[in-house]
Amino acid sequence: MTYLLKLKFLLKSTNAHGVHSPFVFQLVTECFYRKRIPNYIFEELLPKFHQYQNSNQLSLLTDTLNYLETTEVLAYTHKSHGIFQLNSLNNISTTQKFSKSTNAIFISAFQKKIALDPEEISRQNCCIILESPYFNLTLWKRLQDIFKDAIVIDTFYWGFIFIGKAQEPQKFNIRTDRFLKWDYKPVRL
Repeated sequence: MTYLLKLKFLLKSTNAHGVHSPFVFQLVTECFYRKRIPNYIFEELLPKFHQYQNSNQLSLLTDTLNYLETTEVLAYTHKSHGIFQLNSLNNISTTQKFSKSTNAIFISAFQKKIALDPEEISRQNCCIILESPYFNLTLWKRLQDIFKDAIVIDTFYWGFIFIGKAQEPQKFNIRTDRFLKWDYKPVRL
């Protein structure tokens, strides 16, 4: 089942060259496609994240939060989730209540119901991050319907909705540099 979802995503996704939005192109080239050094801290946090995540995907999440200069993340998840430990490593505070200093909202893959006030969120620049959007497809589609005037980026492992950006709403399916890690090694003849 997962392979069919990945294949479907690959057929409709693009890389940085297929993006015609200045904000998204800069995000993809400077953050998503940045070379990552393996970090063993992510390996320790993996059991607390969804089963589809790997250390490269967790480093993509932290790089994105750092790129967006996130200071406070509203977390819709249980207290033992890895996002709390991940954000404490990057000096980002994690809260359970929306405030004026919140500039990112993290939603766990296992959340079925969330209480968001779209009008309050739309008043400020904010990013909604959904863990494993294809695992919780109904919530992912519902969030896209609620925030129609936003930029939506689907990376298969993370769903990003950027609210409050001064450009027209668009949807992108972006392959990250580590989407499919092939263990291909050329054979010397």
